[in-house]
Amino acid sequence: MRYRATLPMPELRRLKQDQVNARRAELLAEGYEFEGATFATDPQSIANMTAVLAAIGAGVPLPEGFAWRDYANVNVPMDVETFKRFAGGLIGQVNRIYTQSWSKKDEIETSGTPASIDVDLKI
Repeated sequence: MRYRATLPMPELRRLKQDQVNARRAELLAEGYEFEGATFATDPQSIANMTAVLAAIGAGVPLPEGFAWRDYANVNVPMDVETFKRFAGGLIGQVNRIYTQSWSKKDEIETSGTPASIDVDLKI
């Protein structure tokens, strides 16, 4: 006789949701493509971007020769409008990733067979 180990449904759901969280974190850490360059998306980079956006919103001009450094350690010159497009695209990417993760987690929560749900997310 063979036995199959099973987890109680709440634990199985939590395990699958944790897998979604892990996949979301991977995607968020992969970086952001903008105009041919890839930029960091770690929490410090997001905080720095947010600070620059706040300064722009408060009317603080960007310094002469302002640039944002990419993954290849190349300074990419940006004016205010370019930086706003850059930040807007990154915010959109982060939002898409989070929205997908929330949908997957809702699907896991309501499914009668959460083990069968694919936890992959796409950028």
